[in-house]
Amino acid sequence: DKVNINHVRQHMGMVFQNFNLFNNLSIMDNITLAPVKLKLQSREEASENALKLLERVGLKEKADSFPSQLSGGQKQKFLLARALYKDAPVLILDEPTAALDPIAESGIYTNFDKIVGNKTAVYISHRLSSCKFCDRIAVFKDGQLVQYGNHDTLLKDHDGEYAVMWNKQAKYYTA
Repeated sequence: DKVNINHVRQHMGMVFQNFNLFNNLSIMDNITLAPVKLKLQSREEASENALKLLERVGLKEKADSFPSQLSGGQKQKFLLARALYKDAPVLILDEPTAALDPIAESGIYTNFDKIVGNKTAVYISHRLSSCKFCDRIAVFKDGQLVQYGNHDTLLKDHDGEYAVMWNKQAKYYTA
């Protein structure tokens, strides 16, 4: 059987490390331009939903300064709001906090479940500190799945790829 790529795209919201914003559009148009289940809403309802999502990702106060005064991290938060607006059941997040400062990144991790709601989120990262909050972690090496589990379980395998990478990264943060 063939997979219908349009069907797959309809069911996924994506946030990439490298992204584009439409600078000639308003922040609301940037968010609400995505085809969504909510497309039958009035313009006012769509804007209200977009504002709620901006608040959820911590950007409501920046809505008026789009795009000229948004930092790289704020733009990534904005893209998360755009992906959530699509209301797809699956989110693919490729290094979605790469441009965030450590405090903002921590805020995303702390509130991740609240931000994504009941959606399935696939979080792709090479920074293992960002994987700690994940329910399940899949570790790949040379294109192969080499470990699978949660953070605590994977750390117990001291010679496993995850623990080795974790310890290499952690040495910069511990004395």
